[in-house]
Amino acid sequence: MNYEKSGANLTDLKVVAFSHFHVDHSADFAALVKASYFAQRNQDLIVLGPEGNDIMPSTTEFINRLFARKGVFAYLSEYVDTEQSGRFKIRGKSVLLTKHIKQVAYTSNRFVLSAIPVHHGPIPALAWRIDVAGCAITFSGDMSNRFQTLASLAKDSELLIAHNAIPETLQGVGRSLHMAPSEIAKIARQADVKKLILSHRMKRTLGREQETLAIIKRRYKGTVLFAEDRDSFFPKK
Repeated sequence: MNYEKSGANLTDLKVVAFSHFHVDHSADFAALVKASYFAQRNQDLIVLGPEGNDIMPSTTEFINRLFARKGVFAYLSEYVDTEQSGRFKIRGKSVLLTKHIKQVAYTSNRFVLSAIPVHHGPIPALAWRIDVAGCAITFSGDMSNRFQTLASLAKDSELLIAHNAIPETLQGVGRSLHMAPSEIAKIARQADVKKLILSHRMKRTLGREQETLAIIKRRYKGTVLFAEDRDSFFPKK
């Protein structure tokens, strides 16, 4: 996860927002909770994510299966069990998927987090938008865009972080789960985002940056950047 290497402080972390619970998007969470103990965290951690189905747990179920008294990491149950004392608690909330509309999931005096359901095969999934300091940043998460919901969530965002998991030519299961470059470009254009950041780059797309860029630039005229681990991007620069 590289959280420490990023220079961020665990005690400053207010909210964790999950797009979905595939292992490559959730496996580090237990380690983050344990690391929060060593960081002397003393405020509750808000955890947001999708509701569940017959394949995946809801966000609250995910938390309990990890940390409840009979969970995988029961020795950390003080962080979810209200009958036990602890420096902080994990406060989970499952975002409903029944309506394909933007939902405000969390607000504070500094930022607002909104989510919208996206299609990722049979897996419950969300895209996320944060409005903070006068700008908006939207994260697609893994999705195919079959629901056609991301563009409305990302409207006028300074940054759209979109996963670049498949090349344009891929068909079959991968295409039903993920966006091809042309689909990413269409969303960025519809949403009129200022910068498009391509992340979640996999073996299937690494080394194909020029091909990907050419496809996207035919449809989207804004700035396009390829993300590497620990890169920093600034919305208004």
